[in-house]
Amino acid sequence: MTTQGSDLPRLVLFAGLGADERLFARQRRLRASIEVVKWIDPHPRESFADYGRRIAQTIRSPRPFYVAGVSLGGMIALEVARYVDPVAVILIASCRSCAALPRWGRAGRFIVRAVPASLQKWANLHMPGALRALGACEPDERALIRQMIRDTPAGFLKWGLHEALRWPGVDGLKVPVYHIHGDRDRTIPCPASGVDCVVPGGGHLINLTHADHVNRFVQRQILPAVS
Repeated sequence: MTTQGSDLPRLVLFAGLGADERLFARQRRLRASIEVVKWIDPHPRESFADYGRRIAQTIRSPRPFYVAGVSLGGMIALEVARYVDPVAVILIASCRSCAALPRWGRAGRFIVRAVPASLQKWANLHMPGALRALGACEPDERALIRQMIRDTPAGFLKWGLHEALRWPGVDGLKVPVYHIHGDRDRTIPCPASGVDCVVPGGGHLINLTHADHVNRFVQRQILPAVS
């Protein structure tokens, strides 16, 4: 079955921290009208809740639409859902609050605040364990990740990490939330419950490394919007 023009379900995507629309190159295969939201500059110490309210105002897709996000993008997608009333939210290697993040990471929130943003960015690019934590990637995928990090302002990286480590999550959403996660994700460990689809062998960048799994899952969620 094919869809054309206005019959395509509309999908609004949020990339992860240190990423942009290039992260979703393989999601362009979806039968959907896709909008990738561009990050806006955060205010000093701005919460995800306040940031989500502001960035929701930049969405251009007409309703009805779905929102989806990878990693930090999923967190922001949940916040945005409070203001735009999507059909559903789709989480890709993401979580519903900071409680899902590794305990050692949450404990280091105050260190993140103290370390200069430029040094944090350097570590993301050059520390051997930084990319390994994202899971198995092909050389071209690693090159893409490095380039997106280089292109991301250091202050945005620092803000996103710090706020993720203290994010309380979103309560009381009145729309469905669908969740796909890799079982070898070391950045945001796969939850023991609440995940609709677990990708065997998937690390943190499953939308790149296991794009077919992710695309099939997303397509199943948005297919009811196709008439």
